[in-house]
Amino acid sequence: MTGRRHPSRGKRPPGGVVALEILLLLPLLLILLVGVVGLVDLIAAEQTLDEAAGVGARVLAAGGTDDEVVAAVQAVLGNGRTERAIIRAIRDTADGQPIPPGGLVEVRVELEARYAITTAFAPVARGRTLVSRSVMPRQ
Repeated sequence: MTGRRHPSRGKRPPGGVVALEILLLLPLLLILLVGVVGLVDLIAAEQTLDEAAGVGARVLAAGGTDDEVVAAVQAVLGNGRTERAIIRAIRDTADGQPIPPGGLVEVRVELEARYAITTAFAPVARGRTLVSRSVMPRQ
């Protein structure tokens, strides 16, 4: 019995079983990968809008004009996205008076999600608008 091996030891499952397991798991892994890529794309788009609103608010807080605010936002978003974006610079109080130094000015940037994201995998409903707002004290 020294030269014989036990029949159950070292036995591998047939190659067809392994291939079938991989075939069943591959679509699930692909769906997971596509979901992660879409989520990362959505987060990157939201961060880009946040950065654009922040840069615009800095310009507005320093006394910049509406054109200077739009130019600052455009520097972050690029031409294509800026053309489709709604940029609101709020420098006046509710009664139309200019916000005094130390008061809060606000820049809002709104962009439809399909123009903000770069892939088709982002989990965003059709027609959804991404909104970012930044508030800073006026100098």
